[in-house]
Amino acid sequence: MKQIEIGSDAWVSLLGEIAANYSDGTLIPHEWLRQKFGLKELSLDDFDTTEDFIEGLKRQQFTYMSMIDKLRWQLLEDEKMYIKNIVGDGYQILQPKEQTKYGYDEFIRSVKKAIRESDMIMNNVRSVPPEQQHKDNDLRAKCSILKQMFNGIKANRCV
Repeated sequence: MKQIEIGSDAWVSLLGEIAANYSDGTLIPHEWLRQKFGLKELSLDDFDTTEDFIEGLKRQQFTYMSMIDKLRWQLLEDEKMYIKNIVGDGYQILQPKEQTKYGYDEFIRSVKKAIRESDMIMNNVRSVPPEQQHKDNDLRAKCSILKQMFNGIKANRCV
């Protein structure tokens, strides 16, 4: 089977097949998706060296994840279905009643991560001249205000 092309008739058909055959809360297995994407199982015998085989596996995994990413967003936009990763098993179609909360939780996680990373960057700076230190402190103060606002929003979270 040939690898499916994103945007092709086969791709559009795959979106429809998922919408028609997988109900909310069900799991779409990795194996099924790989087969539908046309990604064959690689064998060491198909490669000259172990290194080539490993490189082939990496390329295929990158292709698979790229296709999953496109599939996720197209299913969301076209079918109003969101799929989340169930590590090792596949992708689960979220129940509509869970989707908004999941989106909110993802937002909170990504903002927390951005805060941690920006704190590390801003608070681990080599020596700078006093005028730059003043500018940097102004930026740190702005970030502190934003963090306080975020913590206030987080505290008022709907459950």
